[in-house]
Amino acid sequence: MREPLASAADTAALDEILGTSIDDFVSNIPVKKPRTISVEEAGRILGISRMAAYQAVWRGQIPSIRIGRRLLVPLAKLNEMAPPVEDDERREADDQPLSAACRSKAERC
Repeated sequence: MREPLASAADTAALDEILGTSIDDFVSNIPVKKPRTISVEEAGRILGISRMAAYQAVWRGQIPSIRIGRRLLVPLAKLNEMAPPVEDDERREADDQPLSAACRSKAERC
């Protein structure tokens, strides 16, 4: 079992210095979210292969920007195309049986 990084006394002293608990302090630190993602990541989000994602970018079906040699997909544009699915909706979709045509092709429809 790992030892705690700080003793209870250290944590109490840090809480006193910060004026709040360390957990509250850390949870209030703003986290920068990326505005762009790679084409490969966009493909994973959309549920398509890496190659299909690049082909969709080349055809203009997935919006992209080029910065130097990097090809990036703006998250705002991607979210407009396919809004994020809530966990409950995803679970419901996963619970649905596959149609006979999908089972025969071993694909998910």
